[in-house]
Amino acid sequence: MDLDAFRVHFHSLSNGLELTNGHKSKVNQHKIVLQIFHSLKGSIVGLVPDGAWLASASYDASIRIWSLERLASPPSATQISASSASIAEIPAAHAKSINSLSWCPWQPRLLLSASSDMTASLWSLTQPAEPIKLCTITLNSEILTAAWHPRKSFLFFGTKSDEIFIYRFDATSSQCTAVQALQFRYAVNEVA
Repeated sequence: MDLDAFRVHFHSLSNGLELTNGHKSKVNQHKIVLQIFHSLKGSIVGLVPDGAWLASASYDASIRIWSLERLASPPSATQISASSASIAEIPAAHAKSINSLSWCPWQPRLLLSASSDMTASLWSLTQPAEPIKLCTITLNSEILTAAWHPRKSFLFFGTKSDEIFIYRFDATSSQCTAVQALQFRYAVNEVA
């Protein structure tokens, strides 16, 4: 996909910033809103805890990592190219749509993605130009949401089959190990 085909317009306003792609989005000063295009609809976005990057994913099963510094300081005062703001792309991160992204709160270069293909993947972005898949977790149902424990190495996944799965991530071995599964009465749409 040619990212240069998509243009994001940047306007400085007296009361804030505006980034548009044909749809107007007005925000308060020091906040940036960006509607990021993928080849299919349904984009989801996750901001890295240190505030430097933004991750986006979509029904097209791809993940893109964006530099907020590049978005806020475009080469031209009127527009920026999507490719100039993108620092990484994982074109086929999953086999089906990506439903959830979650940055690790205590290791800001680890990204967790969860998909309708019943898998979750853990990505290392210590070298953004070369994302590395550390581990893949396969569950028995479509994964609707994924989240990190705020201080410990636990991962949480909510599924369409009404379960929450808890995994432990070992940073030394890059392995994910199942800890527990909890059954609920309804699909788990969000874990926070």
